[in-house]
Formats: sequence, structure tokens, C-alpha cells
Amino acid sequence: MALRRIYYRELAYRDPNGAFATELGDLGLAGDKSVKPDGWNYPPSIRTTDSLFEAVYRNDDGESWHIRPDGLVWKEAPAGGEGR
Repeated sequence: MALRRIYYRELAYRDPNGAFATELGDLGLAGDKSVKPDGWNYPPSIRTTDSLFEAVYRNDDGESWHIRPDGLVWKEAPAGGEGR
């Protein structure tokens, strides 16, 4: 899963750099086809703070998949609660 690859790279990046990466390129994943899932917008959004990150893939229907530093992955339905 693309989010899990980002997760492991973020954890490995933080130790030597003291912060999470905000770009796939910083994680060595720019252009990596394994993080370009069909039907999902690319690149994923990556938001960070000093101690947290959240990577998010969205599709054109408004659905999104998220991952955070503890490894929790969750799906959010589009606004209005409609899903596919």
C-alpha cells in the first residue's frame, strides 16, 4: 500500500533529520510508481508538525485515505457522507 511505504520512509527520515519530510522527493519516493495508486490524486498531501505527519490520498469523488505516525490508516467519506 502506498501510504504504508510513505509511513516507513517518514519514520526513517525523522531520526537523522529531526523532523518529518514534507515532500515525496525528500523520502526518495518522487516518481516511484508504487506510491501512485490508480484512481487517486498524486502526489498525496503530506502535512507535518514537529512531532507528527499525516499523508493523505484523495480521489475525485472526495474520498480520502490517511496515515499518521502511529501507523493508523483510515478512510474518510466525502462531505455529505456519500461514498462509492
